[in-house]
Amino acid sequence: MIEDIIESHIEKARPLGKSHAEASWRFATTGRPEDQAEVARLSAEEVRLHRDRVTFERLREWDRGGAARDPLTARQVRLLHHAFAANQGPEEAIQRLVQLSVEVAGIYNNFRPSFEGKPASDNTLEQVLAESTDSDRCRAAWEARKLIGREVADRIRELARLRNRIAHDLGFPDHHTGTRGSLIDAARPRSTGTGRRDSA
Repeated sequence: MIEDIIESHIEKARPLGKSHAEASWRFATTGRPEDQAEVARLSAEEVRLHRDRVTFERLREWDRGGAARDPLTARQVRLLHHAFAANQGPEEAIQRLVQLSVEVAGIYNNFRPSFEGKPASDNTLEQVLAESTDSDRCRAAWEARKLIGREVADRIRELARLRNRIAHDLGFPDHHTGTRGSLIDAARPRSTGTGRRDSA
């Protein structure tokens, strides 16, 4: 029974995860609205895949009861339990979490602060910080990088409130406590702008 549930989930999750990863990469490197929409669509599909309550209850029982017969299966049960737990909060909260996460990723991907009189990519600013020996220039680059904060602050605060609400619904005092075991980490945005495009 346990192995059947795991294999069934892998068959559904593997192609979806691959598509999501590819879409996230395209979005991170292009910043295009159509790529953002595709990431949002696939994120919603991943949420639906992990919202089945009956499967969640089984996984929780197996995980807490040590039902798996070997360490590998036990680890798979634990990871699936965590993935399903991440999506057992109120549906509107989960959907808003996905939306905000994609929006924040989009802002990071496309943000171009002004540096030395023209828009600069994060890669350009990182290069200045890594290579320049001019303290004033490095400070200007560092300050330019920090300007992203005011663009995402409101969304980040809302994300924090939602994550804490979901964690509380799962029986944890806050998101930080819940994510110590990666319990609700699945709700975190995948794209953080680390692969953002370098063109202005």
